Amino acid sequence: MTENWKLLIGGGATFLFNLDTGIGERFDVAYQRQDIVKRLRRLLDQWEADVDTEAETIQAVDSQ
Repeated sequence: MTENWKLLIGGGATFLFNLDTGIGERFDVAYQRQDIVKRLRRLLDQWEADVDTEAETIQAVDSQ
């Protein structure tokens, strides 16, 4: 079975849920699975950087 993770970050807190074992998102496993938190955080940071770059490009084109 492939694990489906959901990472939530907000208000200074980080939560990690394994949706395969708890679709109701009741059991935060961030503390036990720091490896997954770090991997997903890297992916999230890269996605945010890509979105920022794309938005800057669009804004530059629109201002011409």
